[in-house]
Amino acid sequence: MARQTREGFELAKGLDNSGQKFLWVLRKVDPNDIFAEDDNGDIMKENQLPQGYEEKVKNKGIVVRDWAPQVEILAHKSVGGL
Repeated sequence: MARQTREGFELAKGLDNSGQKFLWVLRKVDPNDIFAEDDNGDIMKENQLPQGYEEKVKNKGIVVRDWAPQVEILAHKSVGGL
């Protein structure tokens, strides 16, 4: 398993197990990153999450796979820490 995939899966598991509401913004994979491979050794086109993850966490988390207004999000009163 590629480093990016393993780390993403661990972060996904941690967010799910935390029981906290969350917003997770995943940037696109850098097309020039020669180490961004999936489990089959293919170049990753997007960040991978465990199968069914977004459906599983839909009541407590949002996964954004595009641009997000970071300053507005971090300025929101519900943000407890970084």
